[in-house]
Amino acid sequence: MGWHPGPVVGAFFALSAILLSACAQPSVTDSPPRVNLVDLRPLEMTLFEQRYRVKLRIQNPNDAPLEVRGMDYAIDINKEKFAEGVSDEQFSVPPYGERVVEVTLTSSLMRLIAQFRRLEQRGNLVLDYRLAGRLRVAGLPGSYAFSHEDTLDLSAEPRAGGTAL
Repeated sequence: MGWHPGPVVGAFFALSAILLSACAQPSVTDSPPRVNLVDLRPLEMTLFEQRYRVKLRIQNPNDAPLEVRGMDYAIDINKEKFAEGVSDEQFSVPPYGERVVEVTLTSSLMRLIAQFRRLEQRGNLVLDYRLAGRLRVAGLPGSYAFSHEDTLDLSAEPRAGGTAL
């Protein structure tokens, strides 16, 4: 008969394999990335669908690069869903660095009409918006959720040397 390892030896090899594979995995970053809206421009308008080109600034507050493998995102305006999108673009954000990426958002005609009606009812051009989504990062299970809220007052008078943003 051949040699057969006992249960203790088998457990040792299994534990060693698990520990070695854990060492090969990238570490989880200390802080989640920050994602902010930089720009939103109409791209294509049809009767049933509107598409927008959006620039997002992704900041990495950690000492390891962030290898993004995809993302999904949505923008709410005045607490109502406005547009959403996904991107399979792969990119890297350097340690303690940032990167601006362009993605596409899609909205429906009904959402756009509803937003105009609400603005008209409110009688002002103040937009409270929320950008939210998830970043899928290479080597990590799950995804990083992100959210950023801000207010844009389109009715304010421009300040000297600046804009109303």
